[in-house]
Amino acid sequence: STVYCEDTRVWYVTSRGEVTCLDAEGFRDDENDGGFQAEPSDDKYEADVIWKLDMMGELGVSQHNMCSCSVTAMGDYLFVDTGNGVDESHINIPAPNAPSHLCIDKNTGKLLWSDNSPGTNVLHGQW
Repeated sequence: STVYCEDTRVWYVTSRGEVTCLDAEGFRDDENDGGFQAEPSDDKYEADVIWKLDMMGELGVSQHNMCSCSVTAMGDYLFVDTGNGVDESHINIPAPNAPSHLCIDKNTGKLLWSDNSPGTNVLHGQW
């Protein structure tokens, strides 16, 4: 996905369907910022993860092939399309009730609202 950057923060969607917020300073500031503390390394050249939202594990999203949305923000709101879509057969929609669109608090990763439009009318994937 395309990243969204603001000040010392970077937000993006990983290939594993996680909305992720990073500290652009990494560990060069000698701080492990945010609520996420499980980084495998705090080497100064590594990324400092502030928070993650697992769209598949926590929200039941079934991404078709990939998540390739571009995140955007307005104020403290981060807007994300989930990539929810059809399965490999290109016929079945495994998770028609899973959200297609999210609004997340960009500082905390808390889900503020979600919408599952178009539900069972997904043509391929919600990108």
